[in-house]
Amino acid sequence: IGDRVSYDGERGVVEEIGLTYTFIRTVDQRRLVVPNNKLASDTIVNASIRSRETFAEVSVPLPLSTDLDSAVDALRDDVADERHADVYVSSLDGTATVTLRAAASDELAAERLEHELRLRAHRRLRALGVWT
Repeated sequence: IGDRVSYDGERGVVEEIGLTYTFIRTVDQRRLVVPNNKLASDTIVNASIRSRETFAEVSVPLPLSTDLDSAVDALRDDVADERHADVYVSSLDGTATVTLRAAASDELAAERLEHELRLRAHRRLRALGVWT
């Protein structure tokens, strides 16, 4: 219970293990009900079997006209104190997408950190004049 798992293309956290079913809460808050006999015969990936540490990750779309070097450098400064922090351009198609990533002790801490990273990115990008 509490392990972060992937099963049949869905990611989530094991909420309950019953006699005949296992309940997994997905990232989008749906609840998967999986028969235990399927779990016994299918592949399930357990991402937290050794550690509950995970990553907070936030993607921010920016206009292609943005000075990406300046934006990435500024955002790196904002996350420099976080564990295993990284900021990088993750895509260029229609907009530029910048991703901020940092380690968190568990899923709940990652969710809180994601909220904080969004606020930091918004403040910094507004200060740079990317968003007015």
